[in-house]
Order: sequence, then structure tokens, then C-alpha cells
Amino acid sequence: MHANGTLRIRIVGGSLGGLFAAALLRRDGHQIRIYERSVSGLAGRGAGLVGQRDIFAVLRAVGCEHVAHVGVVALERITFDRDGAVAHRQATPQMQISWNHLYRAFRALAAGDDYVLGRAVRSVRQTDEFARLDFEDGSEEEADLVIGADGVGSVVRQAVTGESSPSIYAGYVAWRGLLPESAFGALAPSVSAASLCE
Repeated sequence: MHANGTLRIRIVGGSLGGLFAAALLRRDGHQIRIYERSVSGLAGRGAGLVGQRDIFAVLRAVGCEHVAHVGVVALERITFDRDGAVAHRQATPQMQISWNHLYRAFRALAAGDDYVLGRAVRSVRQTDEFARLDFEDGSEEEADLVIGADGVGSVVRQAVTGESSPSIYAGYVAWRGLLPESAFGALAPSVSAASLCE
């Protein structure tokens, strides 16, 4: 810790959770660096994200409320049967924020060396004085605080609990995908209301 109370904080994982934490902690004056194992970055990997209260609170706190204005309003959920006929309709209007727009906005807040791509953390450990990150390339780094935002199979979670957290098949599969509205023909207006705005 620096004399002025500023912490050297390292965040493992550069998706939305890591970016949100970084934006809030940087606002409080801490020295932040995010390590993301992906070499090419995460832009373009998400679709729609249904905004919850916590997300809007983060957006307000860092002055990015405008990001929530880009998305699509879905008026209802439609279930199709195996033959493609409508089996069920449920009115559930909700705004789906553009995941990619949200990611890009927060990624832009982490400039220069604050966001490091292609740097995989192998393990995290703690001493009496600091936390230490061990990287896949054999290098290491000290920090005052390490935050785990590295998702499934988290190396930070393992450091906290002392146990590995491998992915275990739960016995089911959920398929998600995106289709253009034009693929739904006459159903397209019912599937969503195109409410894109800047």
C-alpha cells in the first residue's frame, strides 16, 4: 500500500465483472491492472444482457448511464414446438442491453497498461505482506489485493477456498444463439420491438 492509502490491485479476468470492479476502484484512486488470458480480447462475444439493478448502479457511479440506451426491447418470450409452431407466448417486456456496447465502454476506461491481454494467471497465493500472482509464462507479480473475475475454473477461487473448482457436467445442455429477425418471417414483429437507440 502506498502512503496515501492507494492499493495496488490486480484483477484476474477482463470480462464485465473485472471491468466493473476496475472502474469503481479506479474512481476511488487505486492503482488497477486487469489480466485477461485471451490474446485477442472479448469484444463481440456477447449478445443481449438483461440489466439488473446492480448494473444500473455501476453505470451511474462511473457516469456511463448512456450505455444502457443501446439495446432491444423484447415484448414477449415465444416457445416453439419441434414443428416450428408457436407452443406458448409469455408477455415479459424487458430491455436487453447490448453486451458488446457495454464491454467496449468499460474497456475504454482501462487505458494503456491497465488492461493486459494474453497474460494467463496460473495461481494466486498470499503471504503475510502481500498477494502474489504467478503467470503461465513463469513470471510473477506482487499486489496488495487480488480480485478474481475469472469465471468457471477460477484460479483465484481455488486460492481462497483451497480446493480446485473444475467444470462438472450437470446433465443438461442449453443452446443459445442469435438469428436475424428476417429469419422469423411474419413472426418477426412479435419476437421483438426493434428499439435501437444511441
